[in-house]
Amino acid sequence: FNSHMFRLEQAMYAEEGIDWEHIEWEDNQTIIDALEKKASASSPPGVFVLLDSECLMPKATDQSFLQTIFSSFQGTPNEKVVTKAKRVATNEFAVTHYAAKVVYNVAGFLVKNMDRLDPDVVNLFQGLPEGVLSSFFDAAEAKPSKTVTVGSQFRGQLDELVSDLHQTYPRYVRCIKPNGKKAVHEFDSQEVLRQLRCAGMLEAIRIRRAGYGARRSFVEFVQRYGVICSSLESDGAVSQCKEALEKIC
Repeated sequence: FNSHMFRLEQAMYAEEGIDWEHIEWEDNQTIIDALEKKASASSPPGVFVLLDSECLMPKATDQSFLQTIFSSFQGTPNEKVVTKAKRVATNEFAVTHYAAKVVYNVAGFLVKNMDRLDPDVVNLFQGLPEGVLSSFFDAAEAKPSKTVTVGSQFRGQLDELVSDLHQTYPRYVRCIKPNGKKAVHEFDSQEVLRQLRCAGMLEAIRIRRAGYGARRSFVEFVQRYGVICSSLESDGAVSQCKEALEKIC
């Protein structure tokens, strides 16, 4: 959304030579890197990467994961993005998004990320008479697979989605809840404003208001207004659009 609505939108105006005053917007790339980027010389690994690494440690706990987060981000450019939730010791850490700070409790993070089946469940299905269900578990035992965490699956699916979006020109539909109570005929203006701010809609509206919200292709423009200039052909060349505009103005 940010790439299409903010970066590419303003780049298109500059490319077409439109007189345009650049609108500043909050880029959340730093926050995304703090969550999912792999380690580099200038920044530590993201929270999701740290979680996957911690799951490989035999004696890892939720508390050791929390301490790994704090020690990894301390003294780095992203130390203000991922911070302690409170000054006193808790099971929580905070991520400072551009719109607000969100607090997460690490209780159960490692177990949920591994998503292992309970041994009793595995034994139960393996003890079933030969059939479809028992064959699944026999095959899994005979050919152990590489551990795939919930976090790594999520990042893989997200990467595929972003790759597909970059190959298209997406249109976005933003759903805004009128209130947090799921109540009818009740409008909470502060809650709506919070959602608009977190979704980046306020900056998007500013760009649309200052730019050109409704657009037509060159072919559509010539087909619609070409009647003004009988000599125009309907192939939609830029020069033909300019000629029609000169006649109109």
